[in-house]
Amino acid sequence: MLLVAFDCFAAFAVLGVLVMKFPHSLYDIRGAGFRGVATPLAAIFTESGRWRWLTILGVLGFLIFAVMRWPLWIPVALSASQLVSQAVVEGVKRAFKRARPRDWLVRAEFGFSYPSGHAATAVTFYGAWAVVCAHLPLPLAVRVCLVVFLGSWGVGIMWSRLALSAHYVTDVLGGWLFGCGWLCAMLALAGYVNLSA
Repeated sequence: MLLVAFDCFAAFAVLGVLVMKFPHSLYDIRGAGFRGVATPLAAIFTESGRWRWLTILGVLGFLIFAVMRWPLWIPVALSASQLVSQAVVEGVKRAFKRARPRDWLVRAEFGFSYPSGHAATAVTFYGAWAVVCAHLPLPLAVRVCLVVFLGSWGVGIMWSRLALSAHYVTDVLGGWLFGCGWLCAMLALAGYVNLSA
């Protein structure tokens, strides 16, 4: 798992260097075709990647785990991981200093563009919850539905950043790579903690 995390972070760094050298790739230009597609739906997906909704969902997850008497460290660890990963993303954005698209829809987006913090959240939060749900002591059909829903929602968040013209395709790809690297590293750490307990 750590090797996969390393590969994702390496690909993320290489893409970031390429984005700095070639700020408007053919993929980014073609990705502008997503702009304005289902804007109200995109706004909902984007909002679900912001701190207010993540806080609500984190608290809800904690309460469900408490009621079901499942290990409370899991929702706490997922929320802490999300918080730290976004702090790292913000620091990395300052290193790459890529300007955002100027033709945003719905809400002004400030700050730097690479990587997309929402795309990272789609993996580090929603993807992490999907992994947890896959292992909960629930009927298989319920687990499958939860995993598909959370995975689809994460994809919707990434798509929304293009539909609202808040990011370029390479920003979203970079956020996804970062998120995958982070999630794999956290899963490896969780496995180590479980083995050493």
